[in-house]
Amino acid sequence: ASMPTAPYALLHRRSAGRLTNGPASAAAFGGLAVISVSLVALGVLTASAGHTKAGAVLSANAVEANDTCANGFPADFVWGLGTAAYQIEGGWNATNRSPSIWDVFSHTKGAVAGGDTGDVADDVIHRWRDDIALMSELGLKHYRFSLSWSRMMSWDGHSMVPNEPGIAWYSDFLDGLLEAGITAHVPLYHWDLPQALHEHRGGWHTPDNERILTEFEAYATLAFERLGSRVATWFTFNEPWTFT
Repeated sequence: ASMPTAPYALLHRRSAGRLTNGPASAAAFGGLAVISVSLVALGVLTASAGHTKAGAVLSANAVEANDTCANGFPADFVWGLGTAAYQIEGGWNATNRSPSIWDVFSHTKGAVAGGDTGDVADDVIHRWRDDIALMSELGLKHYRFSLSWSRMMSWDGHSMVPNEPGIAWYSDFLDGLLEAGITAHVPLYHWDLPQALHEHRGGWHTPDNERILTEFEAYATLAFERLGSRVATWFTFNEPWTFT
């Protein structure tokens, strides 16, 4: 769906050996290194906000050493931490959060080894101040974390509507990151579709589903309007080829 209010940026993707130009909302991480604490290379993408221009694609067989970081990472390469809402937040019903498809799946008998769920997870919903303090201790400057659509919005029987307690939590969290000098990079969606949209709007699995696109556009616009002034980079989806 078209989202005219979305911030746009010129994006350079180095690790895959090609240059991609377009909306920031169309970007996806690629070629990222992930280790024990989800340390990720955010610098795969560098953004110059406010403009786009005709793109160029470098042939895969013409990739130079600098394009693959074979001679070391560029001076402007950005390192940071990466997480996902359902993996770390916990607080499954805090801030008036409603269930996502991951809540339902993880509570399905036999679906997850050991019966583990994200009900508590790392309890970031309650421990976020301590977590930001730990990030500062590490010298972290860039943090990628996803929003929980089920915390940002709730189902009113007809559509998803803003959930003010959830929005307020993310607002406080972003303020905390800003005060600590940590730059926020935010995917709108990391696989945790609100269960209500799966049941009542056909979810992502329904072909040509205009209803889910309309709901997502409203969610994205809400996020941009309410949180956008404190987010450096927006990502539409995390690994869409996986959840689709």
